[in-house]
Amino acid sequence: MSVKNSLIIIGLPRSGTSLVTSLCIDVGYNPNIFEDSKFFGGSPYNPKGYQEEVRFTLLNDQLIRSLYGPSYSFLYPPKFNIKKDLSLIPDDFHYDINESTLSIPDDYESKVKFYSGSAIDYWGLTRMRSGEKWFKGYAKFGVSTGSEIKDAVRKYSERLSEKNGLIIKDPRLCLSFNLYDFENCKFIFVERSFDKVVSSMKRHYGLRLFSNSCFKKFDWVSNHFNLQVKPMATESLLNRYQYSINKFRESVRSYFNLSYDLLVSKDRDHISELEGFISGKIDESKINSR
Repeated sequence: MSVKNSLIIIGLPRSGTSLVTSLCIDVGYNPNIFEDSKFFGGSPYNPKGYQEEVRFTLLNDQLIRSLYGPSYSFLYPPKFNIKKDLSLIPDDFHYDINESTLSIPDDYESKVKFYSGSAIDYWGLTRMRSGEKWFKGYAKFGVSTGSEIKDAVRKYSERLSEKNGLIIKDPRLCLSFNLYDFENCKFIFVERSFDKVVSSMKRHYGLRLFSNSCFKKFDWVSNHFNLQVKPMATESLLNRYQYSINKFRESVRSYFNLSYDLLVSKDRDHISELEGFISGKIDESKINSR
């Protein structure tokens, strides 16, 4: 593979960005943005892994939270008010997973399937408790304060703009892209029929998502308790994401609109266009619908 740019994969949650990223990594793109890059493992919903770098994901969580307020997240996106200035984040902003911010039901361990949809704690919510892996996880990855967040954004912008052949993806970037300076990068915008996105999101993030059926004693509807996701209609989520994605697409020079539905149907013309864009041959045997 001969590339002159790094590649950034964009799309709604559950739109197929993990598969697209995996195919591009097989071609030769490098997901290790920094020497200490770490990645989320797989789950029954994405057995081959999410291809998401942990620090970058946490950073985008913090950008959304610090600029729009603690109730907003990639599962409860902000309204049509795209903020572009990192200076709007106070240096003394601070958020982390601790006793005061984590909201886990007292009976979670005895009713994991009821709360998460699975008999196993795939989302690691019990590991957010004091002394566990994800307790104060934002501080562990250096993105718990306003000054750390701004410094990390600058480092990612510089690294992806200056080094060839890197690849990164995170659906949260749809909502935080304007805070980075991805000069010289190429972009793939992954699109999938919205009914399939909604169906996959509900399987992934909880069947109460997009309903008003909050868990008892709480005002949230998703199994991602640390985000405390409030009810939002499917149309509102789509409109907010699509507005931001359209603004993102208008701001970049080199991009490819990829149809996940055409990809998994192995449409040869569409795959050929993708191969031309990434300068590499796709292994079609690894294409499967998720």
